[in-house]
Amino acid sequence: MDKVYSQAGRRLGAGLLASVLIGTFGLWWILWDSQPPTTALNHATYLRPSNSTKGSPISVAVVQYVEPQQVANFALLRTPPEDLPVKVTRLLRRPVQGMNWSLAHRLPVAAHRDFWAVPGNGHLCIVEQISLRIASATCATTRQALASGVAVTSLPEVGPQGMRGTRLIVGVVPDRVHKALVHTHGAVATARVANNVFTIRDAGTEPPDTLTLR
Repeated sequence: MDKVYSQAGRRLGAGLLASVLIGTFGLWWILWDSQPPTTALNHATYLRPSNSTKGSPISVAVVQYVEPQQVANFALLRTPPEDLPVKVTRLLRRPVQGMNWSLAHRLPVAAHRDFWAVPGNGHLCIVEQISLRIASATCATTRQALASGVAVTSLPEVGPQGMRGTRLIVGVVPDRVHKALVHTHGAVATARVANNVFTIRDAGTEPPDTLTLR
């Protein structure tokens, strides 16, 4: 899998659990509060980015409501939204891909970090608060989200004594999906879907290759 890492991605991987994007679902951004506003956006692209992401993703107009296709296909988005916490929006600084922070939905994931599904302009995004100073946004086009979902992976930290922690995969998939199968170099991890969300924790140390929905 072709990977292009930004300075932000390298900095994260050196001392924290690295978050990566599965398959061809879109683009991934990571930001932290020590960056000046003019350089707040960094990105790592995994495989092929969507053609709709040409140009600056922070220049896309913020949506005022969830688009009908997303409402019709994600029960999660038919529940009352909540605002992203101020501590997270301060890290993100500006919406990516037209995300409306007031339309966020917290994902029921038991982890030492928080996740939200956030509708964007022609996109569905997962916002992740990685630490007190770091947040990331992973976005798929609506078409991609309907076909393949959108998911992020946190890999074990590499330290002096080897790998620490487990691989964590969190994804949002359409209503019709009951199982998510994550493929990594021929190995397959399976998770049941509840309320459009799936979570996988395993001993994997590599980013997944693809995600299959059933």
